[in-house]
Amino acid sequence: MALGTRTVRRRAGLKTKADKNPADLRWYEVTATAALLDGAGTVAVKVPTTATAQYKVRDIKLIGGGTNFASGGDRTLSLTDGTTTWTTVPNASLETAPTASVPWGNTAIPFLTGTADTASAAGATIRFQYAGGTTDHSATGSIKFHVLLERVA
Repeated sequence: MALGTRTVRRRAGLKTKADKNPADLRWYEVTATAALLDGAGTVAVKVPTTATAQYKVRDIKLIGGGTNFASGGDRTLSLTDGTTTWTTVPNASLETAPTASVPWGNTAIPFLTGTADTASAAGATIRFQYAGGTTDHSATGSIKFHVLLERVA
């Protein structure tokens, strides 16, 4: 009895077009600039395609090589959906952009207690926005992030 191509590929451990990524994990590359953030701006990581879509943040990397945000500003930068905040990047990390990439949990991009396994609110955009402080960074500076999201609903 001859086996179909799909059966042979599955037995060999190879994926077929019919296979899906059950975890639905995707990396997003986002550049947060002071020019976009100043004046209550935001930088979207993921805009949901449905009103019921929810995501969990599984990893964040602050990518080295950005440009320092202007000194004199005192803002912190949060990854949030408006309900949950997954990390808050300190002002010092914005004003001294790292030359090497740093992982989530580093002091430059800390874990926040109780949020690492929290799903976003249904239909909410996951975004970077200024949080603490009152003085913007005069439209100077740019930092790149890689954010791994898992769609859970």
